[in-house]
Amino acid sequence: MIDKKTLSERDICTKFITPAVEKAGWNRLTQLLEEVSFTDGKIYVRGKLTARSNKKRADYILYFKPNIPVAIIEAKDNKHSVRAGIQQALDYAQILDIPCVFSSNGDGFLFHDRTATDGNIETEIAIDDFPTPEQLWEKYKKYKGITTPTAEKIASQDYYFDGTNRKPRYYQQIAVNRTVEAIANEQNRIILVMATGTGKTTILTKISNTAYIYGFNVLQIVFEDNVNNIKRKHYTIWTGIAPDDQPDNEKEVIEKINEVNENTKGQIKILKLPSDNITIGEIKSKIRKFKSEGFNIDLLVIDYVDCISPERSANGEEWKGEGSIMRSLEAMTTEFDIVIWTATQGNRGSISSEVVTTDQMGGSIKKAQIGHVIISIGKTLEQKEHNLATLTLLKSRIGKDGVVFQNCKFDNQFLLIDTESQNTLLGHEEQKVQNNQNRAKEAFLKRQEMVKK
Repeated sequence: MIDKKTLSERDICTKFITPAVEKAGWNRLTQLLEEVSFTDGKIYVRGKLTARSNKKRADYILYFKPNIPVAIIEAKDNKHSVRAGIQQALDYAQILDIPCVFSSNGDGFLFHDRTATDGNIETEIAIDDFPTPEQLWEKYKKYKGITTPTAEKIASQDYYFDGTNRKPRYYQQIAVNRTVEAIANEQNRIILVMATGTGKTTILTKISNTAYIYGFNVLQIVFEDNVNNIKRKHYTIWTGIAPDDQPDNEKEVIEKINEVNENTKGQIKILKLPSDNITIGEIKSKIRKFKSEGFNIDLLVIDYVDCISPERSANGEEWKGEGSIMRSLEAMTTEFDIVIWTATQGNRGSISSEVVTTDQMGGSIKKAQIGHVIISIGKTLEQKEHNLATLTLLKSRIGKDGVVFQNCKFDNQFLLIDTESQNTLLGHEEQKVQNNQNRAKEAFLKRQEMVKK
């Protein structure tokens, strides 16, 4: 008889937890991943110095299908109680957007159900009674608001596979799943709020490129940039070669373009329009023309909404016309059965703000009221110097909002966006207070040292 208390955490996983999960019908090769590192560690910035904290690693992540995680298990050795790992698992589940959370010490499981509404949130279950994939898939659908067979079919579709072994990072996986779920739940209006110079074109090009890679038809409308510049940004995403260096690496760039185009079912078109007098009616005419030519658009990306003129005069008050523009975009999502992403400028108060809030959105508040998902991007001067930014999910009608991703990698040159941490708006303010207190303490200690010398 094995004395469990003499076994290591890894032994507990191998001898008890993994067999229990497999017995419940989970395929070890396709549905179960162990010791999953999903971040490189939070980036800390002080002056010109940067440092990373420890990586985050989950003991188990269970997938109903590839790239659709439904459960997380945190393991502990048998010297700990069955619930000892639950808080760590909950922290990871929040980051990874996973509804079913388990802790185990090899004797059994503590199940924390993030979908529960009846107060029965945590339940202890025997080691041989772990839930089946179908049972946790039902929990996942409830968590995501997937209620119809059509929505389930859309939400569970396979990811595009380009023939390589590359996998999306956890935040890319979340973004793709939430976007697909938004489409499945008929949420079609999304807006980005960004201060001047923080990378509106970068993130909109990244969104367009991702949708194209996954097989969707994309129309990317630009007003203030030219088509060749946007094309080079797409090529940078595929090749990792900066736009200015592409002429010197022409052969490699062309080979990668051909490879990408051969391995996606989607199409992407980039349309340059004048920035002084284009109306919604003219944009709709362009879409109809594309449709008549056989190009059926799934995603419309507008860079950016402030460049569109209202159909009628707003008596010189530009912000009043913005409301009618947003209402027209809202109607277009239904008329053409498309998803629309766009961006808007922040006001003066947003410049150099670390967290950009809805009251710092330039122009009419109607933009915030009509959008279904609102994401803001802010950069302090220090963050710009280190190619970092703070992304904030200000509003979401499809899930949790008020989430802050601090000090994300945001490289405009190479179009790299990498979220490493998340916080709540309240938590962010508390952390700012704590940072100020720490700086004051450090200054006081330095003064004391100088006096002693």
